Amino acid sequence: FVTTLILYVQGDWLLLGLLILIVIGLLWGLRQSLPRYMREIRTLLDMGGVREGERVIYNGVPWKITSLNLYSTLQNSLLRGGSLRLPLDRMVDLQSRPYAPEEPWFPSQENDIVILDGDIYGKVLLQTPEIVQLQAVGSIKTFAIADYLGKNPRNLSRDGFAVPVVFGLDYQHQHEILSTIVPTLRAYLEAQLEEQPFRPHLTNLLVEFNEAASSSLNLLIVAVFTGAGAGDYWPIRRFLQRAAVSACNQYGWTIPFDQLTVHLPAGQPTSCFASS
Repeated sequence: FVTTLILYVQGDWLLLGLLILIVIGLLWGLRQSLPRYMREIRTLLDMGGVREGERVIYNGVPWKITSLNLYSTLQNSLLRGGSLRLPLDRMVDLQSRPYAPEEPWFPSQENDIVILDGDIYGKVLLQTPEIVQLQAVGSIKTFAIADYLGKNPRNLSRDGFAVPVVFGLDYQHQHEILSTIVPTLRAYLEAQLEEQPFRPHLTNLLVEFNEAASSSLNLLIVAVFTGAGAGDYWPIRRFLQRAAVSACNQYGWTIPFDQLTVHLPAGQPTSCFASS
């Protein structure tokens, strides 16, 4: 203010104009940056949108905020090297929340068996804040962390899993499928399971009539296992199909194939279809 007054009294309008422009520029800069500086100060005081000890999502991964400072520390114990240091200007744009003790911090752990998008099956070899590596069908597949999470990983090892199989029989068995075939097939599968190495992990076996399809009477076979049997997921699926076919061979049940039935008007010769 004193400098401005001196320049005004001396009539130095050029310097006075420059000084006014500088002051206006400073005020404009403060107008733009001051709110963000205030947010950073509130964050440092643990009064902002992110708070120490809470859960925050960063790059699609949940993290626990272990410290708030000019460089804050985020940790995820399920990731190898699961510790990040983020500058304060990144933290102010995040939003944290309190978490429940049972909340998962990642869909899998190393050595878990997972299925991605229903078709990629493998064992988790490595998971870090950047990548996840799977041992899948004799090769190692590497996924960026965002791609891995985007494939909706289904963890077979954590809470157990079920293997469903739909198996069809011919309509000639319609009169016996509910009363005889369903309990007989269940007993046969139970006997065959006793000889399998994954039998100790079985918790439930379901054999039920599923639906009357266009060319078959479909049965639903569901075998439920603990997570310890996850390594045998595909052998279990193949076994259920194989055992169902074996039961058909033993009991004389007919497995249908897709058919097209043509209903002709009375007296319509079939030769016209052959000639066409």
